Amino acid sequence: MQHQEKIYTCYLCGSTEHQVLDVVNQKPKGETDYGIAEADYQRVITQCQHCQVYTNQHQLLDQRMYEGDYNASISLGSIRDRYDKVMHLPPEKSDNRQRVDRILEFLKSQDINPADSDVLDVGSGTCVFLGALKEAGPRCACIDPDPQAIAHASQYVGIPLTHGGTLEDFSDDKRFDLITFNKVLEHVKNPVAMLGKASRLLKKSGMVYVELPEGERAVAQHIEMQRQEFFVEHYTIFNEASYLELAQRAGYDCLAKQVITEPSGKLTICGFLKKQ
Repeated sequence: MQHQEKIYTCYLCGSTEHQVLDVVNQKPKGETDYGIAEADYQRVITQCQHCQVYTNQHQLLDQRMYEGDYNASISLGSIRDRYDKVMHLPPEKSDNRQRVDRILEFLKSQDINPADSDVLDVGSGTCVFLGALKEAGPRCACIDPDPQAIAHASQYVGIPLTHGGTLEDFSDDKRFDLITFNKVLEHVKNPVAMLGKASRLLKKSGMVYVELPEGERAVAQHIEMQRQEFFVEHYTIFNEASYLELAQRAGYDCLAKQVITEPSGKLTICGFLKKQ
């Protein structure tokens, strides 16, 4: 592909060796409208030649977009409606229910009783994950920078420990058996730093569950430009090699990982990590 030569820096490993896969000059169908002017819309999809992660190279979004007023235009009632809709999906059609099943199955395989566990979800959003997980009995907590999301988690979902902020300013007093990042780390330009900060909140035997968009299959079919995994808000899109790179750089060993296609059609890589 012809493109003006430019140096791109990998968000994961810092390498400047990249292969340009695509140049996207207009918003693809289905992508959220972030108010980017049509004339300004350009992003470059690359693959790092060192760690193999796929990246969206652009400066189109404010990194603070998930803080403060991200959901200000959405009423709590609308968030609740969205929550109720997802929670009432049949299990075979629910990405979230299958996520919960994966996690419960793995905890049990490690002789961990979910009902006697402390779980922290980072970037809880609509809180459907904890809404379903808490049915199995764990003590649940969540972090989200958006006050609307936190109000919903506390008032409607019934999460007893909520924090409106980030991992950095979350209290040091609590430790967790499991910390989860469900489709969160791809939204930040330094996923290694965010994942690494979770380790101080783990119990000695604690684990981290990380779920991310997977890009290898879309690239192999040359359909990355139209896939939601590669939408503008995702700075990094992963494969097995880059998933392991992320874990290692953040100070974890990978206990298990798998590449899946979710009921919604999302291409996903997920797994469990343990502090080195």
